[in-house]
Amino acid sequence: MQTREVGLQTSLVLTSGAEAVADEKRFDQSLRLGVLAARASWLRPAHSTAPPVLSRAADASTLRALFVDHTQGVVSARFSPDGQRVVTASEGGATTRVWDADTGKPVGEPMAHGLPVVSARFSPDGKRVITAWERVIKPWQGNTARVWDGNTGKPLGELLTHIRLVNSASFSPDGKRVVTASEDKAARVWDADTGKPMGEPMTHGEGVFSAGFSPDGKHVVTASLDKTARVWDAGTGTVSRAVSLLEAARKGVVRSVSLIEVSMADAEPAHE
Repeated sequence: MQTREVGLQTSLVLTSGAEAVADEKRFDQSLRLGVLAARASWLRPAHSTAPPVLSRAADASTLRALFVDHTQGVVSARFSPDGQRVVTASEGGATTRVWDADTGKPVGEPMAHGLPVVSARFSPDGKRVITAWERVIKPWQGNTARVWDGNTGKPLGELLTHIRLVNSASFSPDGKRVVTASEDKAARVWDADTGKPMGEPMTHGEGVFSAGFSPDGKHVVTASLDKTARVWDAGTGTVSRAVSLLEAARKGVVRSVSLIEVSMADAEPAHE
């Protein structure tokens, strides 16, 4: 019986130690102590508090941060390029927020749209955020993208406006431009500082799901409901002479494509 009592006391001491280091956010050490505390046999029973502490340590060892300030569903979450922050977008709550990736604490003020947000991502230098959101009731209120200061949450430049829902928005590799894709059958390139359009609209036969820059920033690739993906000259908005219509999916809808994945050598000669 004395051996069992010593075992219980040992388990209790290990349990207390696991709780203490978990409070200090030393989750891996907490997990190890929790495992030792929960080990049991007839001669060395585990204390009743050990299993809950072990469960907490196991959860904490994998969950590094929890972002809980949104009031409704979160539809997008992305790391900053340096991995130190996270940007989240709430569709129902109509807000975007930047968070410290280690502590889960908010950085700056909420980026309040007043309309459902469908995506949010950082610029390559991590200093700005681009968001896209949709129209709900009044046409002049939405169908836009916007650039924000990633540290303060304040809007920068003009709204980037389409006729219908903006499905995606992302920065060029140098952060000087933004490309948007919309249900209005077009993708557009914009000046990231002023919000002014650059070049002509890149038009498909149906809505455009996604658009992104090539690694050198010279081309844009788009994916559309018209069952095609196309590569465009990012400066003019015209189909590139080097690459034209890519029959990326002859059956079904093309929702996403990247120029990192599409070899320029695989493209067909330009034709319309």
